Amino acid sequence: MNLVGYCYADHNPDSWEGWHWGAMHNWGFSWRLGIPEQYDLLEDALKNTEMIVFWSSDPEATSGIYSAFEHTNRRFWLKDLGVKMVFIDPYYNHTAGLFSDKWFSPRLGTDVAFALGIAFVWITEDLYDKDYVLNRTVGFDKWKDYVLGKTDGVPKTPEWAERESNIPAREIKALAREWASKKTMLSAGALGGWGGACRSAYGTEWARLMVLLMALRGLGKPGVNIWGTTQGAPATPASVSRVMRKAASPATWTTRRQGFAGLPHVRSRRSSHPEHRQLTLGPAHPTPEDPGLHPGRKV
Repeated sequence: MNLVGYCYADHNPDSWEGWHWGAMHNWGFSWRLGIPEQYDLLEDALKNTEMIVFWSSDPEATSGIYSAFEHTNRRFWLKDLGVKMVFIDPYYNHTAGLFSDKWFSPRLGTDVAFALGIAFVWITEDLYDKDYVLNRTVGFDKWKDYVLGKTDGVPKTPEWAERESNIPAREIKALAREWASKKTMLSAGALGGWGGACRSAYGTEWARLMVLLMALRGLGKPGVNIWGTTQGAPATPASVSRVMRKAASPATWTTRRQGFAGLPHVRSRRSSHPEHRQLTLGPAHPTPEDPGLHPGRKV
């Protein structure tokens, strides 16, 4: 295979299991096997979201696993609403071909480095949601030290991430800053928290980083969540029609984007259970004594 320019790669069979063994430690519980709740996020995105980052996500090809093409219309609605769509995938996938405004192609297996480069920008430029991190998470300071290189002597700068991923540092910084400036949904994997880049060696670390990045953004606030565009019902036909009519009127664009009170809890925007409102942040490689492995209890 090398003679004709190919490199054999054997993927990890993990699907939801990659999120279970990885992201579960950062949620702080295992009730959904590490997979983020999708309920109610369609209407949230139509009303509030300004950008979607599709990271190792190709819903046009995977069909949301079980939902065929009913969600293709949703992405067209979102484009009509002016939502920017960014794709991170070594392969210029089918969904990117239809919808992408920007495509990043990291070297295979380097998604974690790319994500850490983004986190470095948010932390060092004070672009993360400090109130959310303080009141809704535990273990941030220890993880912050890891990102800044205080624990291992390797700052996870965009320049470091460039050497790992082949994505130019200037583009990592630009993405981080734009992401921080917009209400952004992260479509990570097949359903927004299934499969994707966790089907690789150490892919569980990628699943963990997806949760950590969204914790820095205030996961659960309007327009800010892990959502794959393939689920997220209910959204009533009347509500969709109302949103689309407003989007068509330039005079109502600003008011449509404003006026929604923040709902800073962790998973479904409708969740009221106190343990749902606590995220756990930890270092990239947890150890049994790490506080990041234990459910948080501050609410």
